[in-house]
Amino acid sequence: MGVSGPRLTEKPSCLPASAAVVCWLVWLRCPPSQSWAVRTIALTADPISTVDTLSFDNRLRIPALAESTVDDNGVRTLPAGCRRRIGRVPLLVSSTPTWGYTDGRYDVGYLGPTLRAARGERVRVVVENRLSEITTVHWHGMHLPARNDGGPHQPIAPGERWQPEWSIDQPAATLWYHPHPHGQTEAQVTRGLAGLFYLDDGSNSRSAAPATGSTTFRSSCRTVRFDSRGRFLLRGRAVTGLLGDTILVNGTYNPHLP
Repeated sequence: MGVSGPRLTEKPSCLPASAAVVCWLVWLRCPPSQSWAVRTIALTADPISTVDTLSFDNRLRIPALAESTVDDNGVRTLPAGCRRRIGRVPLLVSSTPTWGYTDGRYDVGYLGPTLRAARGERVRVVVENRLSEITTVHWHGMHLPARNDGGPHQPIAPGERWQPEWSIDQPAATLWYHPHPHGQTEAQVTRGLAGLFYLDDGSNSRSAAPATGSTTFRSSCRTVRFDSRGRFLLRGRAVTGLLGDTILVNGTYNPHLP
């Protein structure tokens, strides 16, 4: 028999607009005709809502700007060590084991300090792996050579140090940095390895004050799940990535603005 073109054999019926919907296209070989078909599978997750469930008791933690130095050659050096500890941030359970980045001064044990550099600068980030397993650090959204990208092809073994160096050549942006080891990215990010990376380009200013009556906060949101002992569950409810049932802002549960 010849091979026919793809045909849609199944599709989802009406789904709630509030649900998170993911559609997978699966190619099926269908004996005995040996023809090909496509099946669409819909996967949903319940929406998350905190309406009327939180008292906003915890002060929102704002990640500090990382300490940096500029050497005689004009290279800005930013430290970013990663380590494991018992979190000291207002999580749902205070004894939750967490991972985080530190510049030696900012060391709360969950997430990391905000890195900052300007267009035209050359930067060097000193990454020291104080964990018990391999990690990497990827600069998400950064324009840079592949050798400095920090993907799965550049593992950092426990106890080792990696010092990528590159020139900033892109417009002002809010980027983020996170681990990207093969097969362990989701688990390491869930435990707390992530941080912001600000780029300036002259159109904005490091020292510019906000407009009268307004304030800018560095913040990132994520969803997580905890087990009965307060540890992070490293498998979420969605096959396309972790989707938790608890919302954290800068690692803070039930937060209010400072």
